[in-house]
Parts: sequence; C-alpha cells; structure tokens
Amino acid sequence: MDKLSINIKIENRNYPMKINTEDEEDLRLAGKLINDKIKMFRSHFNRSDLQDLLSMIAIEVVSENIKLKNRLATEQDSINKQLEHLDKKLSNYLV
Repeated sequence: MDKLSINIKIENRNYPMKINTEDEEDLRLAGKLINDKIKMFRSHFNRSDLQDLLSMIAIEVVSENIKLKNRLATEQDSINKQLEHLDKKLSNYLV
C-alpha cells in the first residue's frame, strides 16, 4: 500500500496525516463534512467555542454510527434467517 501525506484543515488548524492512498477521498470528505457541521452548529446553536462545537459533532456522529450498527445487525439477522429457511428448503428437496 502506498502512503500519502496530506493535510486536513479543520477550522483554521491543519492536521497532517500519513494515509493509505485509497483513503484520501474519504478523509478529505470527512474534513469537509466536519467543517460544514461546525458552521451549521455555530449558526444553529449560536455557539462559538470550537471545543463545544466539536463535542456536539462527536455526539451526533457517534449516535449515527450506533444507529447504523444496530440497523446492520438487524438486517444481518434477517438475511441469516432467510438463508436458513432456503437451506432447509433445499435440503428437503435434495432428500
């Protein structure tokens, strides 16, 4: 894997990173989304403290991540049940 040095700018601070080249697009998008959320939270909640804004963003992102993991687990359970059902049907057919 090739390594690439990039800078992600959050507000007025640069964060140098050494990343795998295939991760560059995702990380640059993450930086853009963080900056967009900072602007949104700053205007919506009338907050200017960067620490507060980043904490609010972290809470939102982690909450979304938990919801996605729960949904994925539910969908995986459903798929597994469907596969078990099909397996039983095939087994009965072959016997």
